[in-house]
Amino acid sequence: GTSPDFSLFVEEDRVIAEPRSGPRHAYGFFCTVKGGLSESEMGLLMEKWLQSGEAYQEFLAMNVCRYNC
Repeated sequence: GTSPDFSLFVEEDRVIAEPRSGPRHAYGFFCTVKGGLSESEMGLLMEKWLQSGEAYQEFLAMNVCRYNC
């Protein structure tokens, strides 16, 4: 029910974490990662999420609904 501390944006080949206080935080996308993962495991999970297109599809679905529903 609360917004996450950071939301994600992809600009070219960089992932940018926008803090809650940032102006575009509300327009970003986030994913929930289970605890207990190492930094490298989390990195691989994020890479797979982005490379598979899943993140982009979820982002589109969220924003299309936000502005057209």
